[in-house]
Amino acid sequence: MVSQLRKEAGSAISINWSVQKSLSLLAFWVIMMGIMLIASTVNYLLFHSLVEVIIVIFAASAFIVTWSARRLLGNNYLLIAGIGLIFLGAIEVLHLLTYKGTNLVPGSGSNLPTQLWLASRYLLVATLLMAPLVIKRRVNATVVLLAFLAATVLILLSIYLGVFPTAYIEGSGLTPFKIYSEYLISALLVASAYLLFLRRASFERKIFYLLSGFILMNIGAELFFTSYVGVYDFANLMGHLFALTAFFLMFLGLVEECYADPVKALFGDLEQSEQKFRAVFDEAGDGILIWKRDLRIVDANREVLRRLGYRREELMGMKVDDILQPKDSTFFPQMMDLLSRPEPKALELFWTTKQGGKVAFDVRSSLIKISGEEAVLSIARDVTEQKKVEQAIKDSEERFRSLIENAPTAIAISRDEKLLYANPRYIKLFGYQSMDELIGRQCIELVAPQSWAAAQALAKEHADEQKGEYELEAAGLRKDGSQFPYHAAIARVRLVDGPASVRFITDITERKAAEEQLKRSAADLKQSNEELERFAYIASHDLREPLRMVVSYLGLLEQRFKKDLSKDAQTYIDFAADGGRRMQQMIDDLLAFSRVSNQVRTRVPVEMDRALALSLLNLDALVKESEANITHGPLPRVVADETQMVQLLQNLIDNAIKYRSALKPVIHVSARRNGGLWEFAVLDNGIGIAPEYHEKVFEMFERLQNRQRYPGTGIGLAIAKKIVERHGGRIWVESEEGKGSTFFFTLADVLGDP
Repeated sequence: MVSQLRKEAGSAISINWSVQKSLSLLAFWVIMMGIMLIASTVNYLLFHSLVEVIIVIFAASAFIVTWSARRLLGNNYLLIAGIGLIFLGAIEVLHLLTYKGTNLVPGSGSNLPTQLWLASRYLLVATLLMAPLVIKRRVNATVVLLAFLAATVLILLSIYLGVFPTAYIEGSGLTPFKIYSEYLISALLVASAYLLFLRRASFERKIFYLLSGFILMNIGAELFFTSYVGVYDFANLMGHLFALTAFFLMFLGLVEECYADPVKALFGDLEQSEQKFRAVFDEAGDGILIWKRDLRIVDANREVLRRLGYRREELMGMKVDDILQPKDSTFFPQMMDLLSRPEPKALELFWTTKQGGKVAFDVRSSLIKISGEEAVLSIARDVTEQKKVEQAIKDSEERFRSLIENAPTAIAISRDEKLLYANPRYIKLFGYQSMDELIGRQCIELVAPQSWAAAQALAKEHADEQKGEYELEAAGLRKDGSQFPYHAAIARVRLVDGPASVRFITDITERKAAEEQLKRSAADLKQSNEELERFAYIASHDLREPLRMVVSYLGLLEQRFKKDLSKDAQTYIDFAADGGRRMQQMIDDLLAFSRVSNQVRTRVPVEMDRALALSLLNLDALVKESEANITHGPLPRVVADETQMVQLLQNLIDNAIKYRSALKPVIHVSARRNGGLWEFAVLDNGIGIAPEYHEKVFEMFERLQNRQRYPGTGIGLAIAKKIVERHGGRIWVESEEGKGSTFFFTLADVLGDP
């Protein structure tokens, strides 16, 4: 909109730098120069006065234009130049009034106007040197104006007080100071031209050319002013013509920038603001829609177009209710009613996309005026995803509530030990009819008196939210006064309105009854086992003597009457004696097994290499007879009963020797750490054990081999298992038939032993 106005206005009133306009300006300059030359031939004083008056007019006009447009200028160069020119013009007026021949200031001579001219040149140079340095800096125009005023006053005081050097001597002409000053001024003008060139990007090309021409013409004028002898000679004439041309060019530049093209100055910032507004409008994260009373959409930003899938030109021809879902003829009256109220207006609306989809928007609207016509500005935030999240949360809450309401576990929520919520199972468990009866009650009111101390102590201990998870078992108190045991798991959680505790209560009446029954059964079983073990020990001990007597007398009978007995009788006696000896061995083994359970010894650190040495000492005859090769690796220290460790290793090695193959027995004992336990291994090269018998070999009286070839009662491994289990370990075998066996067992480590 602004750019369009600017184009229309600019085309109407701006200077058109066409060939025709350039020729017109050139013709004006030629005519002006011609008039000045004619005036110089008629009366030089008239010529000089006309030049100075026109220069002053140009300077004053330039100041008026720049000062009026100071807030609209694109840079500060022209502002500084305009302010400097007005004070230069003031000095030019004084120069004109004191010029030789005007007789307006009696006795002034030629030196004073020359000094004033030189002073104006220095002020001009200072202006042109300072202006490029502050092009893009922030300057205060009033301060600059006052600074130039102060500088001008100081210059004039220096002249009238005789401080300013002499510039012209009657009869001699220009002084060296005047001549050198003109050269210095020319050099400084060249420097100002260079600075202007460096900052040429800050100007339009035509303005840059006009300003450059202004400086070059002034340089030419200064060079002419260095060579004249009389104030009326040719060099002085040309210097003034060059100066007049310079100010003409400066006037054209300032008027072009600040007056002849006012639309650019007036609408430059406005167009920039419009561009910024459009950028903000289009890049806003929320959708922005502008529509009029007839519901016709007049503008929409990119977010609206992106969300709805329309192009801007498509949406501009539509009405607001065309994109509402569903269409509602009462929408506009309702919106107008809302907008007539002072509080903010917000509606949740569903808009239809071009593809027929639905997008949820949270719309906030306000009345605005466009060219005096009422319109509505609607800012729409897409809340489709938010709605999905809200629906998901709602669905989740419903599922959670359904889960809690129908949970088989009693669940309650409390804060500061006061009940906030209880599910139906909780209400029923404590014998109440509704939640209202429980809400607000202290949790301790539902605990039987004998459990108060423990419940309160735990609640206090875990009051800190960081330690808010704990369990307890207590006696619950129902509404009717009856009690029941329960298990409670209590966790601290953070709800929307603050921290709370969730209680999961389980009725453990049946579990407690089962535990009591289990305790009684365990006690009965323990007592029965103890009685059985005592019976076995006593029976075995009492049977030993009669059995020894039977075996002894069978031996005597065989010795004394062997010659008198028949072969059958001899065979019968052998069977009876062998059975007696086996019975005696079985009783001894039963006694040994019973001792494992009955003998209670203090467990101490045991060096297993010592236990192995003692067991081999006990088996010395068997080892020598079988020519067994027994080795071992480093063995640790364990916490155990040393006697039973000796018996454990002795039984395992005895078993390995007993069930040897045709080869000489090779047995190796080793140990390795396995977590907090030591894992021992007794490896042999014997006949091996089929996998299906790996568990059976540890049962009492179980034999897998022929008794005649492999004698024994089948109780040695059962004793080994009993010893290991009494020490908290376990024992097992890994073996294949014909490939030897490895018996493993685990024992507790000694704390701190590597």
